[in-house]
Amino acid sequence: AAAAAAARAAADKAREGEEASKEESRREREARERSEAALASTEQRLQDASHRALAAMEASREEARRLTAEREKAEEELRCDGVARLERLQAEHRAEVELLRAALTTEAEQRAEALEQRRRAEVAEAERLAQEWRARGEGLEAGAGG
Repeated sequence: AAAAAAARAAADKAREGEEASKEESRREREARERSEAALASTEQRLQDASHRALAAMEASREEARRLTAEREKAEEELRCDGVARLERLQAEHRAEVELLRAALTTEAEQRAEALEQRRRAEVAEAERLAQEWRARGEGLEAGAGG
């Protein structure tokens, strides 16, 4: 009877260990799924931000085209007002377009750099989490094996 009770206790203990191992595996899987979902969400946010930056650049290009069209219309109206006045307007327009181009380029570069820095930081965090879970998994395997 004592041997049977000891065998039952050993079987119960083994079953408890197996259940704990299954629970830990489930938690690890859920954490991995959360990490993967967070990474996918981050990637989507980065893509969305990239699309917004491209849309802003396109809007700026449209504004430049509109300014060009206005300039061309003004040129037509001013031809009879004299060459000096026309040259002044052209110079002002060129200066505005150059300022707009410089601002667009700087803004696009800053946004792209910020997006890239954020992407690198989030990938590094995801890799750190994955490594942490791998280490935990190896620790559990070592514990289960020993």
